[in-house]
Amino acid sequence: MEHEFLQLELILWIGVLIIVFLGFLVIYMKYKSDKTKYLMGIALFFALFFVARICSFVNYYILGFKGDIYLFDDLFVHPEWFWLQFGYNEFSYGGAFILYFVLERYVIKTKYFFSVCTVIIAVLSSLNYLIIMDLTTIQVPFYLIVLLGLPSIYLYLAIKSSGNIRLNSSIICIGILIYEIGMALSIPEAQMLLWSNFMPCLVYEICGPLFQIIGGIIMINGFVRIK
Repeated sequence: MEHEFLQLELILWIGVLIIVFLGFLVIYMKYKSDKTKYLMGIALFFALFFVARICSFVNYYILGFKGDIYLFDDLFVHPEWFWLQFGYNEFSYGGAFILYFVLERYVIKTKYFFSVCTVIIAVLSSLNYLIIMDLTTIQVPFYLIVLLGLPSIYLYLAIKSSGNIRLNSSIICIGILIYEIGMALSIPEAQMLLWSNFMPCLVYEICGPLFQIIGGIIMINGFVRIK
């Protein structure tokens, strides 16, 4: 974890935590006035992502977790590594599930396809921490569906709608895409196995949280404009 950009990286990750927490507060206050279940779902999405990011921040920057995929051995040697990473996994997919659920319940009728895929990938990724057999190949299709589903839904809404709905959906779509690029750059396993092979560490270690800050701000702006 030690490198010359560590201090900047820490500042940016603290910025990510602040933006995600502000997202929860802003959307929750809007829900208090509008009382729509869709907004409550968005607020819970930000709240669970904030808890997930706290778990990850503490694990990597305070406890020195190295990003192993198979964690069952750590349950007995470093139980804090296991539970914080397991919590990060569950809270992240929990937030994604809630957002998909309210979208598919109140906005777009896709028979809960994306919600079910989120549950499946959450279960598979949890199992990957507990068993030696690598489930990555099985996870990839569901992971891509969950990853690309949110921007695709809002892009569809932007194309099919007009006026404020089109504008807000476009803003949210762009924000989610930027945020997800930041998340992809920040995955430790991807950094070790993929990104480090063709880009300097500065790119993914700094741009990862930076893109999440930018994407988060854009997302919040789009969600706040919802009427």
